[in-house]
Amino acid sequence: MCTNYRAPDEDPGLSELKIGLGDLWREKPWEREIYTDYLAPIVRLNEGRPEALLANFGFWPKALQRDARDRAKEEGKKVPLIRDTVNSRAERIGESPLYGPSWRAGRRCLIPASWFYEPKYTPDDRTNERWRIGLATGEPCAIAGIWRTIQASGGQVMHAMSMITVNADEHPLLREFHRNRDARTGAPEEKRSVVIIRQGAYDDWLRCPTAEEARSFFTLLSEQELHAEAAPREKKTEN
Repeated sequence: MCTNYRAPDEDPGLSELKIGLGDLWREKPWEREIYTDYLAPIVRLNEGRPEALLANFGFWPKALQRDARDRAKEEGKKVPLIRDTVNSRAERIGESPLYGPSWRAGRRCLIPASWFYEPKYTPDDRTNERWRIGLATGEPCAIAGIWRTIQASGGQVMHAMSMITVNADEHPLLREFHRNRDARTGAPEEKRSVVIIRQGAYDDWLRCPTAEEARSFFTLLSEQELHAEAAPREKKTEN
């Protein structure tokens, strides 16, 4: 899972990815630290050619979810819960009412990241520390995602994206993150991680002819290909 990551924002990070983000950065610079509902760069196919654009981190922006709740209340319908849509589970992505249409339509994207953050808990789950995970080479990477175009309040058209995640229970490094046990039941907590697309496979991921074939990309990099280190949040200082 990933709800916070660092987006590459200047050279050499942008050029190392070799997916043409420089012009977009100079035109519409984004925040370095990306959280839910922040705009962040993605690369998708547009009429057969790679295109860089900004998309909302979250497939269903929270503001639109709140609008849907308000409409449901006014119409006397069941009020939906607010959902976290920054991650989509690979196992159910094709059948999901929310993610399925985009997945089946081949709306896959690359989500550039210098690294992503995950919480590392103590064995008793009482405290955790933020860690960052990235490539062992120190270069930026591209995370597998899906995207869609949606209409926001007032008729504004916007793009939205979600990172695809897979099970990481058996991964020597990635299983070290997130809670160890469910806070309510005490059962072991499933460990999950985002999928990093290898640089030589960017085009193959975007152009994969079928959704079923695209599932072949749902693998995790080896422990040796990754680097993780503590990355505590900076404490605010009072003037």
